[in-house]
Amino acid sequence: MTTETLSSSCRALEIYLQRQWQSHRPEPIPLQIRCAIREKRLLVLVEHNAALRVDAKAVLGQLTRLMQQLSPEFRDPILREAVPREQRLLVNLYVRFMGEQKPYAGQQCLLQPLGQRRSPRTEHPPLHPPTSPPAKAAFVAPPTMAPPAPSRSKWGIPLWVWLLGVVMCSSAFVGGFLVMLQPCLLRPCQPLLEGKQLGRSATARLSAADDWEDIQVIETQLESAREHLADVPRWASDWPEANTLSDQYGRYLTEFQSLTQAFELAVQAVTQTSGPPHPVDTWESAQTLWVQAIEQLSAIPPENITYDLAQRKLNQYERYLRDLNAELQQEQQAQQLLRDAEQAAALAQLHQDQEESLESWRSAHRNWLTALETLEQVPKNTTAYAVAQARMTTYQDHLNTVYSQEQRAQLALELYDQARAKAQEAEDAAWENRWRVARDRWQSALTSAQQVPVDSPYYFEAQVLVQKYEAALQESQRQFRSAEALTVANQTLNTLCAGTPVVCYFNVSSDLLAVQLTADYERAVLTSGLGGDSQSRASALSQVQALETELETLSNVTGIALELYAPDGALVGTYQPSLVL
Repeated sequence: MTTETLSSSCRALEIYLQRQWQSHRPEPIPLQIRCAIREKRLLVLVEHNAALRVDAKAVLGQLTRLMQQLSPEFRDPILREAVPREQRLLVNLYVRFMGEQKPYAGQQCLLQPLGQRRSPRTEHPPLHPPTSPPAKAAFVAPPTMAPPAPSRSKWGIPLWVWLLGVVMCSSAFVGGFLVMLQPCLLRPCQPLLEGKQLGRSATARLSAADDWEDIQVIETQLESAREHLADVPRWASDWPEANTLSDQYGRYLTEFQSLTQAFELAVQAVTQTSGPPHPVDTWESAQTLWVQAIEQLSAIPPENITYDLAQRKLNQYERYLRDLNAELQQEQQAQQLLRDAEQAAALAQLHQDQEESLESWRSAHRNWLTALETLEQVPKNTTAYAVAQARMTTYQDHLNTVYSQEQRAQLALELYDQARAKAQEAEDAAWENRWRVARDRWQSALTSAQQVPVDSPYYFEAQVLVQKYEAALQESQRQFRSAEALTVANQTLNTLCAGTPVVCYFNVSSDLLAVQLTADYERAVLTSGLGGDSQSRASALSQVQALETELETLSNVTGIALELYAPDGALVGTYQPSLVL
């Protein structure tokens, strides 16, 4: 049969044994089963990781039973390939660690067809041939009674010899079996191999370790390695090596203490600061843990097995500490902003509760605005941010209220100041006898004072001004009318008295219109009236009456009394105005 067919048969047997092994286990055990045929022997090799504790005796026993119970579809091809002329095949079963060359446990069994039976044992012939038939009884004397001979086996060996041999053989077999069960005697030292494998795995893992789980695995492997090495008996030749490795791994575990403590502190710090933001106390507590972890790593000497890993983690922890310090500083600044905003709000409330005035409202407005602007500076990724957002709503309501009051107070002050300014202008105009201007300014001042809001801080002061400005307005109106009357009187008299000859002379004051006829006018009118005909006299009389009517009308219009004088200064007549405007 070709090598390809042979490999296919072994491969089929490997798959069968692998599946049968796992099907009889309540949980999967990672064992690798390999098969090969060498020098008319079937080799079955079981490999497993050194970190896995395996009962080699149970594994070999189960595989032996599987081999002896093989069905013809697996058994016959193997027998034909390995021993075409014989009917039995020796099977060597081995168990070893992955990566090791030599197995640490083994067992043998025979593989033969199911129908073959072991041949029956051949009986030995009797030691003495049978004697000739006995003579007749009549001619033979009866035998005499002799003492019984000692018990013998069918081979003539005394029974006690057989019993002694059985006991000795049994003792030798049991003793040999017990000796074979002792580790590290007639087979590879499994505890030493497992301890070395675990130790090498731990030290190799250390170079790539990065997190807390790696350190825990390494420590567990070292402790497990020491447990395996402790199983090596003192009388075994491998005990010195096992003891040396155990001491070495113990030293490694001791050297791991500083690194482990640093990792534990780091885990606590990370746990405390997970899911930020956090209050200042939490950041400060984590800061202390990182500082302690860095101190632990910094104290690890170069000869320590964990030195390289400690240096890597030291740089990492220092970076984490810098990041944490930045978070802590940001949280502290955020809390300080909250306190500053609270102080500004308290000052604003103080001004708001004081006596209502424009200055108090302005101070309250400035402080509320400062409080809001301070809260807007609080960073989002801090615990103070949520507090700041809640307070901003309240502060904004206060600011709106204060702003409204400030605007009302500002308007009241502007009206109050405007009223006083107009009043000053009115007084200046009155001083200059510009009564029209004085009247208008007093009217404006009164209007502004009357518009001051009732709920403003300047209302009562404005009411005092209203009373004063009403009196001043009345006086200015009176003065304006008087001035207007004088102007009208002067203009009218200038017109009436003008002519050829000049009709009259006049003197105008606020109390009296004094008009004196001229001698020329008197002569002209009288001469025309006396020396002329009746028509001339009537025209002269009409002219005099018209002058008197116009003077009376002027008196009525201006409200000023009229006195008419003759050229010689004699009082001709008086007139009191009937209508005062």
